[in-house]
Amino acid sequence: MSRPVVWYVPGTEAASRLQELPDDLERCPVSELTLPTGPPLPGVLLVDLPGDEASARALAVAQRDGLPVVALVDDGGADAICDQPCYAYLNPSVPGVTLATVLRQACVHAHVMLDALEMRMQLEELNAIGIGLSAERDLDALLELILTKGREITRSDAGSLYVVETTPEGERCLRFKLAQNDSVHVEFKESTLPISADSVAGYVALAGEILMIDDVYALPADSPFRFNTGFDEKVGYRTTSMLVVPMKTPGGETIGVLQLINCKRIPTQAEVLPFPERYRNLAASLASQAGVAIQNARLFQELGAALQEVEASQKQLVQAERLSALGEMAAGVAHDFNNLLAVVVGRAEILIAKGQDPSVARDIEIIRTAAWDGANTVRRIQEFTRTRRVRTASQVEIPALLRDVVELTKGRWKDEAQSRGISYDVVVEGGTDSPVAGISAELREVFMNLLINGLDAMPGGGQFVFRISDDANTVIVAAEDTGSGMSEETRRRVLEPFFTTKGARGTGLGLAVSWGIVKRHGGTIEIESTVGMGSIFTIRLPISSGDSAPDVTETTVRQVRSGRILVIDDEPEVRCVLRDMLTPCGHTVIEADSGETGLALLEREAVDVILTDISMPGMSGWDVAAACQRQFPQTPLGFVTGWGDRLDEQETTRAGVRFIVSKPFAPADVQGHVAEALASTG
Repeated sequence: MSRPVVWYVPGTEAASRLQELPDDLERCPVSELTLPTGPPLPGVLLVDLPGDEASARALAVAQRDGLPVVALVDDGGADAICDQPCYAYLNPSVPGVTLATVLRQACVHAHVMLDALEMRMQLEELNAIGIGLSAERDLDALLELILTKGREITRSDAGSLYVVETTPEGERCLRFKLAQNDSVHVEFKESTLPISADSVAGYVALAGEILMIDDVYALPADSPFRFNTGFDEKVGYRTTSMLVVPMKTPGGETIGVLQLINCKRIPTQAEVLPFPERYRNLAASLASQAGVAIQNARLFQELGAALQEVEASQKQLVQAERLSALGEMAAGVAHDFNNLLAVVVGRAEILIAKGQDPSVARDIEIIRTAAWDGANTVRRIQEFTRTRRVRTASQVEIPALLRDVVELTKGRWKDEAQSRGISYDVVVEGGTDSPVAGISAELREVFMNLLINGLDAMPGGGQFVFRISDDANTVIVAAEDTGSGMSEETRRRVLEPFFTTKGARGTGLGLAVSWGIVKRHGGTIEIESTVGMGSIFTIRLPISSGDSAPDVTETTVRQVRSGRILVIDDEPEVRCVLRDMLTPCGHTVIEADSGETGLALLEREAVDVILTDISMPGMSGWDVAAACQRQFPQTPLGFVTGWGDRLDEQETTRAGVRFIVSKPFAPADVQGHVAEALASTG
């Protein structure tokens, strides 16, 4: 403890007696300036009783601040004793030795009382801190609170806080999370340090013990840890005393280190004191609460992360259910829808094969292309719901494909828009001689989707440009509109499945499926957008290596003998299209509207090839195949169905099915399979 401090009022008898006492007593005059705030240091007030006005003010301040008072009372001041309770009442003529002894004891009493008061306040503050820590769920705010309150209750000039974390390699280390300093400005940056004796904090994390150091620059030679002086040298600070405490979980695991630096009695003074021994338990209590709070905050964060994962899983489940529903829908309507498309495509192919006026032929080709795209859209949805197998890519000429997209959507951006008094300028600019390897229907769907989205973003009209270019490895298409643009949040999420800005009008599948198509083609999509200025979707597709087949719909059919072909289908339009495709090749087509009728015909007359639908009332195509395998095993049988992409190859082979023609179909598809079947039977 420092020298006993004795406060006195200059010019009084008490001041005169004080001058006679030993020099170990530190004499501090009470001035008018210090009286309003009280003495800054614990000690004792030596005063005359009764005294002058200055003595009375000093006595009032001392009693207000709990400073013990030793009063020199003469024979005429006995009445004042009852009014002024003091630590001791002495006669002015008391021997100097006695007076000095009483003053020293009063100083000890002052320190004890001050420590008791401080301890009570610290315990109250510690309780309040515990409540605050238990209520804080944000980890960063919690760490800031721990360090701030830890410094306050230990009167620390500076402090730092570290948390234990595990590296990706599985090693534990300390992360330097916070630094505070009242004396110098600290440029803080998070960093890591090993849990080892190379630093004080590292040693405490390693040993799990509290360290109290009076002077870190005077460590003994056999100290098991070292103090890194780099920080002091960098910022011009002088670390002296330290109280370093591990923060542990209830299970005893160290999860952090609280480092308190330079204990000060008065924050504004330069004097640095060792941390009192009782601060060890105080800091340990705080660290114990802090450890629990940190663990709880981490658990809260983990719970929040787990909740987010659950929510994400729920969203994925909802998406999966929507996809499943979409798949069921696609599977349920595929047969009927493809029956209709088979008629449209078949008739268009037949009309084109007969030769037409150029203007009429162009219209028929557009109908045929749209129908094929419709069929491929069904297959693409099935593929999106994981019911499609991979199809063979061909060489696609992007400029021609984009011109088709513009032509196919003209009814939307020109005719319909003009009827509403709106004008759009849709153009294709630039070009490339390099084809890409892909599926034209899928790529056409991508660019058509971009064009339609661009039109939706320009409800009052505007310009949409497909700008084509290439580099050494890719064909680049920039789809640019002058529409409303997107916010950054929308731009970031626009490719997510089921994300839509169109409300009930949108499915949220268009761009997501488009992204999937581009990705399957080995390409990328980049998006730039500014609110109020439009958007640019840049598609990059790898240039074909030349290994892909040319993108043609007609296939050369090897001419073989004519045959008798039995067509079994409950849809008369489909039977009619198949008849008209096969008859020009010299085949005789026999029609049956059900499986039962077809089997009855087979029992009466011979046929060379059987074509049957699968989904029919009564006897299904599978039943027909089973019956034919038993009764007519030498007659080739093929399925003509809208379920082609969902059939298992091994199952159809076991059922005796030689080939499958998927609806809708081109003449070459049907003619080619029939020709191969006839060739196989000689």
